[in-house]
Amino acid sequence: MQAHKHNQSAQRFGLAGRWFAAIMNYITARSSTSKDARAGLSFLGKSAYGKPHLTFQQQIAHLRSKGMIIEDESWALSRLAQVGYYRLSAYWHPFKERGAAAGPEGETLRPGTKLEYAYSLYEYDRGLRLLVLEGVEIIEVSLRVDVAYLLGQRDRFAYMRPGLLGGNFSKSDGNGETDHEKWLKSYQDKLYRPNEDFTKHLIGKYGEPLPIWASVEVWEFNQLGFFLAGLKHADKQAIAGKYGLSCPKIFLSWVKAIKGIRNHAAHHGRIWNRNMTAQPMLPLCGVFSDLDFIIEDATRIRQARACCPLLLMNHMIQRIDPSSAWPERLRAHIRKFPSETGMTIESMGFPASWPDAGPIQSISPAANR
Repeated sequence: MQAHKHNQSAQRFGLAGRWFAAIMNYITARSSTSKDARAGLSFLGKSAYGKPHLTFQQQIAHLRSKGMIIEDESWALSRLAQVGYYRLSAYWHPFKERGAAAGPEGETLRPGTKLEYAYSLYEYDRGLRLLVLEGVEIIEVSLRVDVAYLLGQRDRFAYMRPGLLGGNFSKSDGNGETDHEKWLKSYQDKLYRPNEDFTKHLIGKYGEPLPIWASVEVWEFNQLGFFLAGLKHADKQAIAGKYGLSCPKIFLSWVKAIKGIRNHAAHHGRIWNRNMTAQPMLPLCGVFSDLDFIIEDATRIRQARACCPLLLMNHMIQRIDPSSAWPERLRAHIRKFPSETGMTIESMGFPASWPDAGPIQSISPAANR
């Protein structure tokens, strides 16, 4: 079916269409015989997990046996039914005792730990996730425009032309496949995803291939970041320059770090005290004063915490829209941290004095490592 659509586009759009059809048919053929496509998801082994299912009432009894204070049982039942025991457990985990005091199973909670504390942290984190997603939307849309505008000037189908992209993007791996071909395959999968009315409209009206300024609207953030890394050095430098960075490697590491916190937020994952896997490169101390407390941290703990990608997002948003209220909303949310839990914003990597510091600053144009 997809091959038929590609061949129809070839007839309609001449050389560009024929080139597109050849690539798509080749990639589709490779994908249909891949190990991933043949893999099953059945589970035949034995699990070591032996804990039984518990009713909500049993979950409350179990929490009390750990030392959790539950003053309003009706409220606790509604929270467990709303959020779930397992999800909330990530937010009472910091209250666990350490060492011998943790008990034989390591589950004993510190004296005075209330279920309300865990739920307050959960609600705070939920607000932080929503703030992250709002900020990522601003950044992602801006990056799409950057790519489409820059490459669209040269060729409306530039994203399909290996010669217009970086050399490494078109180098074959051990299986004879290039990163560009892999990217095109992921793009194709997204393009033909069922129930995508937007792409159905575009293809129905314009056929294939789509021009880059329409194509970018289909790309997911992961695809966008992968494509940015595949651009020619001069093009990466030009886009990075819009955000005050002259080093493409730093810029790409920022995009990767923002993608990381975005993924946690989009999948409702915990953010506030998480160690982020993607840790960005940072400019020299003094280039962006708001980052200095992270750069000067010899333990590099702050670089791994949420404060780092949050401040990178802040910088990029200020470059995109200097009038945006997002930076101050970030500070206001950090200021609302539920300190009654006994936890602090240090868990996110922020110094305790950060919310009351001066205005959030943007980076200088000469941001080199």
